[in-house]
Amino acid sequence: ADQRIVDSIYVGDEPAHVAVHPAGELAFVSLNTTAEIAVLDLNLNTVVALWPSVRDAAAFALNADGSRLVVLSHRSGRPERTPYDSDDQTDEMDAVLMDTATGEIVQAYFDIGGTNNSVVFAEDGASFYMTTILGDNAKKLTSGTAFEHRVRRIDVNTGDVLADADLSRQDSSQGV
Repeated sequence: ADQRIVDSIYVGDEPAHVAVHPAGELAFVSLNTTAEIAVLDLNLNTVVALWPSVRDAAAFALNADGSRLVVLSHRSGRPERTPYDSDDQTDEMDAVLMDTATGEIVQAYFDIGGTNNSVVFAEDGASFYMTTILGDNAKKLTSGTAFEHRVRRIDVNTGDVLADADLSRQDSSQGV
């Protein structure tokens, strides 16, 4: 093998993340600039669908059987930010849960994160873990800390935060 690229599939502008369905026949690619998920048929080497998703769709994960795809918006709506009353509701979604058979958004999640970076389904499929950075300018003025680095466990059906771990520097931290 001479390690040359011998073929490519154009999926759209600014592809950011890819996941392959457990059956191996489909791949999903997040497209940041168009807020879509491109669905690729790996046998045909072509895009077979474009699904509306979340703004700035960067990180996502498939559940164990591949029937659900959770997609995080990298920078989503937060109640602490300057209010933008004219924003469309879809611009405020932190994440969506999608049916991979139909592309339908079956659940939208609001106010679960800020700058969202990664996601993985819990083993039981009933929740997912996500990393997020929360920014709070008012807190910066009072405590000197504007950002909180967190890992959150989110209920798939309700969007409730089931667990929340602050990974920011703590008083007991020995880090530099």
